[in-house]
Amino acid sequence: MSCVLPKDSKRKSRRLDLDGEKFPFLLKPKVDWLFQETAPNALDPSFIRDSKGNIVAKICHSTHEAGIYDAGGNRLQTPIYGYRLTGTGVGCTWPGATFQATKGTPTIVIWQNELPIGQGHLLTNKDGTKSVVDKSLHWAYTLEGMDIYTLEDNGVPAVTHVHGAHTDSNFDGNPEFFFGGHGDQIQGPYYVQKKHTYENDQPAALLW
Repeated sequence: MSCVLPKDSKRKSRRLDLDGEKFPFLLKPKVDWLFQETAPNALDPSFIRDSKGNIVAKICHSTHEAGIYDAGGNRLQTPIYGYRLTGTGVGCTWPGATFQATKGTPTIVIWQNELPIGQGHLLTNKDGTKSVVDKSLHWAYTLEGMDIYTLEDNGVPAVTHVHGAHTDSNFDGNPEFFFGGHGDQIQGPYYVQKKHTYENDQPAALLW
């Protein structure tokens, strides 16, 4: 793996080479095959859902084949966080479902956090025993009164944001509106409710 540092007036651009033998867990762009798996097609009929009525969408944990192989040539499963809609018979997918909406007709989604508890975050150390999320940042479990919770014991907090939508601030996916834990009982300081209303009053567009 290589990293190019930017030029500035005091330092020349230089390249940092990481030996694949010393760091076998890193992807190696020079030798790894690229684009071995086709990304899921969000416009495939199996992904498209009508946005009428109350939609119950569950944030879930699954795996996805991303074209990565181990040293023996075996396909590796990449852990992902995805979405599952109740009543569809479709499991946890990445990307989530595509909602077909009509301008001026609100879409109502009831979000539920079903990420597993007791497993920590999907970003872990090399042996998979400890979450490696940077806990020094401003995030859910560093907020006042929330430092009693941990990823390992209380699960991964989450909240969904729709890019490009004209959305009321209560439903915009602000990080401090998160929810999680058993039965989503752990809630951020500005949490309102899991039932989000999207007015769909912006010009027709692809939102994600």
